[in-house]
Amino acid sequence: MVNDVIFFDLDGTLLDIRQRFHTLHTDCLTELHGKPLSLEQYWQLKQAKTSEADILKVNRNEDLLTAYEAKRKELIEAVDYLQLDDYWDGMTYYLNNLGKKFNLAIVTLRNDPAALMWQVEHLGLNDFFPAILFPEPGDQSPVRHETKVAMVRRHFSDRTLSGWFIGDTEVDILAGKALGLKTCAVTFGLRNAEVMSALQPDFLAQSTEELYGLFDRLLAG
Repeated sequence: MVNDVIFFDLDGTLLDIRQRFHTLHTDCLTELHGKPLSLEQYWQLKQAKTSEADILKVNRNEDLLTAYEAKRKELIEAVDYLQLDDYWDGMTYYLNNLGKKFNLAIVTLRNDPAALMWQVEHLGLNDFFPAILFPEPGDQSPVRHETKVAMVRRHFSDRTLSGWFIGDTEVDILAGKALGLKTCAVTFGLRNAEVMSALQPDFLAQSTEELYGLFDRLLAG
């Protein structure tokens, strides 16, 4: 349906962010003379919803937490690290086709609009997404999914929404449910299948192939 909207989270859902997150983890700990984890170890813990504080404990880096978190917060949206992100293989093919049938929107909690717009241009995200939503001061809520709800409602005003909300964390699924949308949880991003299935999404995509299978059905419907 042309009036349906498919809302996408950005990090982990549209983009493979593993290299950015792990490189940042490695660089921060190296600068602080700590011992980083391997990519496989680090990402397995991130997907299990392990805090950075607990991740540091694995290699006994917990004494570095304050400096590590400050450095990580400073750099996580820096262009030098954002350039490590890329689309999941096959994603642009489906975005191009979905955009012919549905309205597409990105809903991200990124904090740096200028860095976000750099990445939008760098990856050509604006070729696929007429709406790229990020938080404005009036959207902010201590409950993270409510911030995304506010962002969507601000942009679409009083319009009755139908469609899907696709994301890789609990924030996305809770936001989609609050907006009355169908929800698709992907488990190849920041959360694993155990975390995401507990949210009871309408569809659980445990690989890009399963997500693209959903897209094929939406395009055929």
